[in-house]
Amino acid sequence: MTWCIILLPIAITFYITWFINFVNRIFSPICAQLGIDIFGLGFITSIMFIFLVGVFMSSWLGASVLSLGAWWR
Repeated sequence: MTWCIILLPIAITFYITWFINFVNRIFSPICAQLGIDIFGLGFITSIMFIFLVGVFMSSWLGASVLSLGAWWR
């Protein structure tokens, strides 16, 4: 169990880095074609994604999904 606590922050860091690069790869051709350059677009998108997941999970629907997962187990 200790190894989970040690590896979880590392895994989360790699996932967030991958997600930022993924968003940059999607939007960079669009931004280049429009002639605009938005510095930190991947970072901003990642923060918005994390925020929206938090809002969803704190809502009634998110609580229902979590309770369904606990029931399924």
